[in-house]
Amino acid sequence: MNSRLLTSRNPQDDVWRFLKYFLHGPIAEKRIREIRNLTSHEQKANVKKQAEQISYCIRQAEEYFDAAETVSLITKPLLLYYGAVSLSQALVLLRRDGQYSFDFLRKHRRHQHHGLKGFGFENLQPDSVEYFLAGLSCQVNTKNESNQDIPWGHFPNFYESLKPAPTILSLDVGDNRNQFRLKSETPAVSHDSRLLLTLVDTRFRLLQLASFLPDLYFIFRELNIPSSITRIRVDRFLNKVYRRIPLNELISPGPDINFLTDEIEHVEDLSNFYINDIDEGAQSKLLVLYRKLNPSIEVVSKTSDSLHLKLITIRKENDKPEQRFYPDILSDYRGRQYLTLDPNNYVHEAASLFMILYLLGMLARYYPDIWVRIITKNAQIAQVLEKLLDVATLRFPILVLDQMTDTKHYVSANL
Repeated sequence: MNSRLLTSRNPQDDVWRFLKYFLHGPIAEKRIREIRNLTSHEQKANVKKQAEQISYCIRQAEEYFDAAETVSLITKPLLLYYGAVSLSQALVLLRRDGQYSFDFLRKHRRHQHHGLKGFGFENLQPDSVEYFLAGLSCQVNTKNESNQDIPWGHFPNFYESLKPAPTILSLDVGDNRNQFRLKSETPAVSHDSRLLLTLVDTRFRLLQLASFLPDLYFIFRELNIPSSITRIRVDRFLNKVYRRIPLNELISPGPDINFLTDEIEHVEDLSNFYINDIDEGAQSKLLVLYRKLNPSIEVVSKTSDSLHLKLITIRKENDKPEQRFYPDILSDYRGRQYLTLDPNNYVHEAASLFMILYLLGMLARYYPDIWVRIITKNAQIAQVLEKLLDVATLRFPILVLDQMTDTKHYVSANL
């Protein structure tokens, strides 16, 4: 996994520029072959067709997203949802085989469904933001084949095309021989995706999905709505410890020479986790989980609303690094880090945004009387939904770009 810092004045322009690289057939074809492990002579016609369909999806997605910027909240969710459908289909075409191309799915009448079922549209009331978000929910669509219910439609295809999402961690590398240290930011995968079949019987409330979004964290705090994440800072230090080798351990020492060289004795890998805005009950639950997965994790300090944990391993330089569980860390648009407080119910951010856009898009499309009445009568609901859609506009394309390129793209917090 690589990383790429977006430094332009409008990072979103960079995101779409990188996505549109896939409009060039040879680039898309090369990436398909890399993912599918195909040589340049295998499946030429199918790879070319798949690459062409990817370009159609990206062109259409960009126009949907652009169009969404020109309309009000009344119509915006529907345009963003169909933009997300097009962009997610590009990822499906990139990662899956020819059985997921448009023509094959039409010919064999497969997965001709959104892939989600929505609930709660007719009973929504403009009482409060929390009640509104809790009133909408969705479930993965299934179809019975050979007496077995299997996930069916576009969303399952998209979800199974996703890889675990990376985050960016700071890394400080040095040794005990001098004061100079190398500082860098490196991508790391810290949250595994749940298997699709584990989602099938779950009803996902819009409130729960939104509570995991890092870019909504402070909005939820302002409104006193419980969030499923909290702030964290991770500092990782990799320190090479050298020892001096006396000459007499190797050869007979000369009269004026006491040492020959330095040798790496061991490598220390230290991670500090500074967790904020976390009550004592949540602290206890996390410590039970982390000590089970990492028995060596230590509590350095704690207060009623903060926790400092330390994880350190020591190994020989040529030894394979020990497998360690890293806390489930998410990043917002600016790269700030958040900790998942409820790992078992977390859903990949790209999938969560897709489900949110589906619910709001279907509400705006098929229940306009309810939708327009609510956003007209309750300005606070309207403002929070505007923020939520802004987050989807920024985050969904960059998350799909990460997936298509196996590169973590992030925006400097200083821009």
